[in-house]
Order: sequence, then structure tokens, then C-alpha cells
Amino acid sequence: MFNADYERVKLIDLGVSSRLDNTKATKAAGKGTQRYMPPEQLNGKLSFKTDIWAFGCVLLEFCSGLAPFNEIENEMALCMEIIFKKSNPLEYAMKNNMIDMDLVNDSPAFKRILESCFKKDYRHRPSAEQLFNDPFFDPYTTE
Repeated sequence: MFNADYERVKLIDLGVSSRLDNTKATKAAGKGTQRYMPPEQLNGKLSFKTDIWAFGCVLLEFCSGLAPFNEIENEMALCMEIIFKKSNPLEYAMKNNMIDMDLVNDSPAFKRILESCFKKDYRHRPSAEQLFNDPFFDPYTTE
């Protein structure tokens, strides 16, 4: 969403994993857009870290203009790429020269944020609080 002046963007609706104590299997795990789902969600589990992966997808899409895994049209092939090939959106984009990597490569801090969002093991992804406490976000945060 944009504010009235189109000066600020606010991300909304990253709440699939809300109110979970631990990663658990649930019918809600299958809901969502597969391109933005982390491996554990594609395997039927949700955690607080599910939305961190999706946030990384949105950041990558903002800087590239392309949806994650945009060349893969078939949902089964997309799941195979993530689960069996253990690829993440950043690795896939870099490997396939999908985006102008200057935006990522010119900012080690931004690349670090993306890499942390795309940790394959959700236990190694930062929490939202940890992520937004990264110095990368300092110029973008307001009181």
C-alpha cells in the first residue's frame, strides 16, 4: 500500500504464520502464493519465520521488478526447485542472470539482508525484530 503522497510503501498481509508457538503442520500451510513460500511451508509446516522468507521475496521483487522464480510457470516445477534443488529466490535469480545484480552486489548490507531472509532452515532466519534491527534499515525507519 502507498500513502496518499506515494512517498511511502507499507507491506501488508504477511500474516499466514501468526500465532504459532513452534513450526507445526496445519491446513493453513498450503494457503498462499507458492512463489513466496519457504521450503517448510511447501512441506506443510508454518513457523514465525515463514513470513521472513516472503518478505525477502518482496524485497527481491522490489529491486528486480520480477516475481521470484519468474521463469518457472509450472507449480510442480517451482516446488521441485525449492524443495529438491534447494534453491532460493536470490540464488535462482543470480544463477539465471534474472535481475540486474548491481542492486544487490553494490550493497553488501542489502545482499546480507536477502541472504538472511532466504536461509533454508527456518531456525537460522532472523525474527522480524532481529531483521529490522539490522543497521541496513536505519535510514528507512521512523519513530
